[in-house]
Amino acid sequence: MNIPTPSGGRRRRAIGTGQELAEVLDTANNGSNILGYGFWSVANFKPFSGATTTHYLTVDGVDPLRATSVSGNPIPTSATDLGTVKLTHVQDGTYPIWSLIRFVTADSTSKTNADNLATATKSFVTFTGSNRPDFITSDNLTVVRSHFVPPAGTIQPSTAANGHVGLIISNCSNPEAGGDVGGVIIALTTDSNTCGTTGNHNGQTGSRR
Repeated sequence: MNIPTPSGGRRRRAIGTGQELAEVLDTANNGSNILGYGFWSVANFKPFSGATTTHYLTVDGVDPLRATSVSGNPIPTSATDLGTVKLTHVQDGTYPIWSLIRFVTADSTSKTNADNLATATKSFVTFTGSNRPDFITSDNLTVVRSHFVPPAGTIQPSTAANGHVGLIISNCSNPEAGGDVGGVIIALTTDSNTCGTTGNHNGQTGSRR
């Protein structure tokens, strides 16, 4: 996609975060007024360490990386700046643009391998010292999105369930089912309390932003 706009700019489609961020940095060919979207990780944004005029945006005034925004929201790349990255508002759900990363497996062997990979990956995530988190682990997630049955015919589950990622014990005992894109963000403890009160073990499903 490379669509010209009335203002003289262009709307382009990139394939993957790597290409998208490289295009944002390519001011020689794309100009200096560029807006792009990329998935946060320290490695993804490391090339921005030499770019002094790049910034990120908040959503509804909520910062995705820092607990408190700083002037201009420069992209953190130095050790000092990365020390402020805690993903606080992703963890508490007030930053709205986030999604769970899921493994899909076909048999018990691949499930075991996926479990081992997930466990090993979580061990690299820390919120202290010089290493900064690239994502929130399931053990630290305090919110869930309201799930729904996608309008895609008989291949979808007949009933949606929010699941209980992040809670060791939850009254919402049914495993995750259905879609959650754009689902209302609900505190896991609130959803668990709802399941305990109503006896419906799916959670508060069917609510979308």
